[in-house]
Amino acid sequence: MEKREIHDKPQRLISYDILRILAVLGVILIHIASAGDKHYASTWQWEYCNFIESTVRWAVPAFVMISGSFLLDKRHPLSSRKLLHKTIRLVSALVIWSFLYALFQYLFMGITFLDFVGKFVFGHSHLWYLYMLIGLYLGIPILRQVTLNEKVVKYYLLLTFFVGIILPTVEKVSGASTVTKFIDRFYLNQFTGYLCYFLLGYYLKYAAVSFSKIQVKLLYLLGCMGFLAIWLSASILSRRAQQIVSYSDNLLLPDFLLSLAIFVYFTRRKHGEKKRLISDATIIYLSQLTFGVYLCHAFFLYLMTFLHISVVYMNPILSFPLNLLLISILSFCVSAVLHKIPFLSHYCC
Repeated sequence: MEKREIHDKPQRLISYDILRILAVLGVILIHIASAGDKHYASTWQWEYCNFIESTVRWAVPAFVMISGSFLLDKRHPLSSRKLLHKTIRLVSALVIWSFLYALFQYLFMGITFLDFVGKFVFGHSHLWYLYMLIGLYLGIPILRQVTLNEKVVKYYLLLTFFVGIILPTVEKVSGASTVTKFIDRFYLNQFTGYLCYFLLGYYLKYAAVSFSKIQVKLLYLLGCMGFLAIWLSASILSRRAQQIVSYSDNLLLPDFLLSLAIFVYFTRRKHGEKKRLISDATIIYLSQLTFGVYLCHAFFLYLMTFLHISVVYMNPILSFPLNLLLISILSFCVSAVLHKIPFLSHYCC
């Protein structure tokens, strides 16, 4: 930042590679658990799915924070040409995979041609992440200028936290939209969404290592409280309403606190501080495959349903590990194959 030397060559943070791998597994778990919504809210099957999903609600915010930690860091040179290439890669992946999922649903799930066109244009449900990421990429040239001044970074973080996290949480919990309608009169929409996570990832990359033990313990406590709020609010409110009710959302305070704690933990992990069962080279390789895993894993979710081994058809205690194992292995294998093909590795995964 202002007094920070930015010309030193940065070391690779293996802890972020580990976090990226765990995050994609978390996304898979969330999507496995989402099938549990078909169970009635008061059943133990749904309660189990709700608990599992609550433990990994940090997954997508972690992806965004990791991206921000590198793409907004001046130690990582990012020319206009390189940024354009990265953006084109995202757009091409979005177009290709939107078409593949729409075609799959058209051929095997009986959707109409008009629905096919709609699903191709708007993308499969999990591809919303690519739309969001493209939007963040478009703002990188501006945000990299913001990161040159530490005071501006802190101001931006406070503003995005208030507008993008606190206000939606207040509206969701209170059920009153009067406050947010008033705030909307100031047209602060450009400070909402995942911008807070994106910028926070960059800030914490350096700031978290200097946190005191008390600060770290407080953040971990808040993270635990966030998890409990996600899990118990859904469980208690759904039982009372006799239908599924959830206050879980990546842009609400409980998810934010949980995601913050997880990211701080991995940021503070020192490289090589503990011996790992898997080599750094293997971790880096698997980390490079995670984008492809994210893109293709939904196909195998359909496969689990077709084979009647999803949580809807099996005891979730058994189906969760089975689904996670099969979907993860198949998705990583597909991603590895795609990475071996020059064109596809650049524009498809």
